[in-house]
Amino acid sequence: MGTEKTDRRRHTRYRKSIQALVKINDAWEKTDCFDISGGGICLLSPTRPEINETIELHIEGYGRFEGETIRHLTNGFVVQFISSEHILKQLAADLDEK
Repeated sequence: MGTEKTDRRRHTRYRKSIQALVKINDAWEKTDCFDISGGGICLLSPTRPEINETIELHIEGYGRFEGETIRHLTNGFVVQFISSEHILKQLAADLDEK
C-alpha cells in the first residue's frame, strides 16, 4: 500500500460564494460561505462559536439548518450539519442543481 490519503468525504464539495446568517451567542451575524457540501459548510467570520457548539444557520437560497462547530480557521469556522438525513439529501440535490 502507498502513502495515499483516503478521501473520507460522503458529499461533494462546492466552492460557492453564498451569504448565511448564523446565530452566535444569541446574536445573528451575516457571514460568507466559501465551501459547502451536503454535510457541512465553511464560513468566513471574525466571530467563532465554541467547538462542539450547536448553532442555527439560514443559508441564502437553501434554507434553515442546524449544525455543530467542528473546527476553527484563521478567518472563520467549519460547521457540520446535524439536520435530518432527508434535509441533507435535499441540500445535496439543490447544490447539484444550482
